[in-house]
Amino acid sequence: MSAPQPSNSALTREAILRALNSLSEDLGKQGVTGEVCLFIGTVMVLAFTARLATKDVDALFQPTPLIRELARRIGEEQGLPDGWLNDGVIGFVSNRHETTAGNLPQFPHCGLPCPFPNTCSP
Repeated sequence: MSAPQPSNSALTREAILRALNSLSEDLGKQGVTGEVCLFIGTVMVLAFTARLATKDVDALFQPTPLIRELARRIGEEQGLPDGWLNDGVIGFVSNRHETTAGNLPQFPHCGLPCPFPNTCSP
């Protein structure tokens, strides 16, 4: 039996890393260091390799307006689904959460933390 394959609209590890690398490069060109705090499926794909893909990258990010615009452009250039990087998780995250880089890859101009599991609840 073969391993399940991600759907065409799913974001694989490779697609996510390519997009986040582009984000880091674009931030660097503007002299900015950003942060994208990852949640849910993306953490499972990148940090734990527990999933092949995710439908989107749920995250909190700073600087928000700049990263939102860069992500939109990167999505268009790389053929990613609309809203591939989004902050829809904001309503479910406590403002007290602590983060760690854990096993996540890091980029020169874009840090990728994720929350400690016991600090995510409101």
